[in-house]
Amino acid sequence: MAKTADKSIASPLDWLDEFDEFPIIDILPEVMDMLIQSFTSTIQSKKNMNHPAMKR
Repeated sequence: MAKTADKSIASPLDWLDEFDEFPIIDILPEVMDMLIQSFTSTIQSKKNMNHPAMKR
């Protein structure tokens, strides 16, 4: 939408090329920890839903 209003805005690919490389390996440990915690909490909540006290 912004490009429609302002023709000087570059295309998305050109805009992304303006940035330096992003060293994903530097943040990978933190991202993996967050993913593991997310999966663990999802599994626990699904187990709780199957608990007999949760069924009606």
